[in-house]
Amino acid sequence: MNYLAHIHIADYSQTSIVGNLLGDFMKGANKDNFNQALHQGIALHQSVDSFTDCHYSVLALKPLFAQYRRFAGIVIDILFDHILAKHFTQYHSLTLAEFASRTYQQLEKEKQLLTHANIRLPERFNVSSQKMIEMDWLTSYARASSCQQALKRTGQRLKRPVDLSLCWPLFATHREAFEQAFHHFYPELLLHVTRLGKTFNAEE
Repeated sequence: MNYLAHIHIADYSQTSIVGNLLGDFMKGANKDNFNQALHQGIALHQSVDSFTDCHYSVLALKPLFAQYRRFAGIVIDILFDHILAKHFTQYHSLTLAEFASRTYQQLEKEKQLLTHANIRLPERFNVSSQKMIEMDWLTSYARASSCQQALKRTGQRLKRPVDLSLCWPLFATHREAFEQAFHHFYPELLLHVTRLGKTFNAEE
């Protein structure tokens, strides 16, 4: 999953926003001084990604991107953030704009507390999370143009760059199938998160 979904899941599960985002920034990072909340958030992020990659609704969509099959999972993650953004009040009591504003405040506060506790976060995460706040990434996922830009930027960061924004017309053509798949998948993901949360609570 992508940023919006991981942050929504952090809120849903009442776990660390920073921890849930860190899962994409841990390659080569030192987490020896991380607290339990960060470790739980990272574990939840990884479990969410594994559940997503193996879910039948996601697997059924991947053949649509035959030309980009190696990157289909990445593309679907971003497209699912777009669908979540467009239907956000179906999964949260706040509007997307309200949720984003609150999230940015919580994220800055959590980062400050971690700094005061002498917990160092990966620099890539610090840069990315600051851009998220300054450029309001969370609400941007509701806009088609922003998602196309996100796809393009993601493709440019690959070892062999590819223009993933070219996947957008395929999504537009099969949008109904994507939306049906998401609305089947996401409630099952939230149920998985609930069950995992009980495991975390039992370990405390």
